[in-house]
Amino acid sequence: MPDKHVVDTHDSKERMIDDGFKMLGRGDFQVALTQFSRLLKLDPKNPTAHYGAGSACAALGKFLEAVIHYRFAEKRAKNKASIYHQKAHSLW
Repeated sequence: MPDKHVVDTHDSKERMIDDGFKMLGRGDFQVALTQFSRLLKLDPKNPTAHYGAGSACAALGKFLEAVIHYRFAEKRAKNKASIYHQKAHSLW
């Protein structure tokens, strides 16, 4: 029987990502950035968290910071099309 006090880190990270994108969708950009930043402290190489942080930064007008996150995500992500689009939009 699994120990219910043991936290599944993968599930926790996925939940943090889902919550961050929900916050972005609601327009809570600063809260979303905080959520993605927390995740990046746990998993600094997570491309999805970098993409989310980049999206939040772009929405807040922090374009240089957004591009830094998008570039990091771009290096590690499998599907790069949306990252290229968002990065270009931030550079525009």
